[in-house]
Formats: sequence, structure tokens, C-alpha cells
Amino acid sequence: MNFKRLVTLTVAYSCACLAAGSIFGLGFEVGMPSSSVAESLQALFFFTAFYSAFVILFALIPAGIGIVLAERAAIDRPRWYALAGAVAGLCGLGIMVLTMLIFSNEPFAGLRDPAVDLALAFDIAIVAFAGTCAGFVFWTVAVWLPAKARILWPRGAPQKP
Repeated sequence: MNFKRLVTLTVAYSCACLAAGSIFGLGFEVGMPSSSVAESLQALFFFTAFYSAFVILFALIPAGIGIVLAERAAIDRPRWYALAGAVAGLCGLGIMVLTMLIFSNEPFAGLRDPAVDLALAFDIAIVAFAGTCAGFVFWTVAVWLPAKARILWPRGAPQKP
């Protein structure tokens, strides 16, 4: 892999994290609306930045594994990237939940509350949707644009043994 392709993948990962953070911010804002439009936009931009950083940290390892596998196998199907994005998002959510359980004094105390179950189901749905969208954004920037529009550097052809 050359330096130009590494830069392309880094830009694509950043765009995918921004897309996932935007979906998280929008989902949070829908769940807890503000009183005015200006406050809603401020909250949306804040939560987009916050959740984008959250996605960068918690989804880096699962997404990195998917990116390496896709690059090694020269996969260029958008369905694979969308599915891998959803899996990476859910793995990132699992890492976050395990971290919270490890550092909690009473890790399973909240599991008896039905509101926690509903909130967890909502979080899982948002994370899966955001991961799917992020995977599609990653595919668009890393695969489709270089191959079709030649905006970024072209992707190298797979090597035959």
C-alpha cells in the first residue's frame, strides 16, 4: 500500500466518522429537543463533534480490521462496507459497554430497569444505522470516487500471484 492510498483511507475514515457522529447527534437531538431552533442547531453541532470523536476512538479497532481485510481482498462492493460499518459500530458499542461495566461499582444494577432495556435497544438501532451509513460513506470516498470520478488517487489493481 502506498502513501497516497493511506491518505485516501484516512480521509475516508474521517468522513465516515463524521457521518456517524452526525447521525448520533441527530438521534440525540430528536430524543431530547431544545426549546428554539438556534439551541437545536448548537446542540446538533456540539453532539456531532462529540460523537464523531466518540466514533473515532471506539470504532477504530473494529473498523481498522475491516479496512485491512477489504484492502487485502480488494473488495469494492458497497454492501460489504455497509455491513462492515454496522458490525464495526456494534463492536464499538460493545467495547464502550464493557468499559462501563468494568469501571462501574454495580455493573448489573441498571439491567433490572425496563427503561434501560428500551434505551439500549434504541442505542443499538442508532449505532447499527449510523455504522451502515458510515460504511457507505467510507465506500464512497475510498472506492467509488477514486474509481469513477478520479477526484482522489486511483485504487491500485489487485496483484495476481
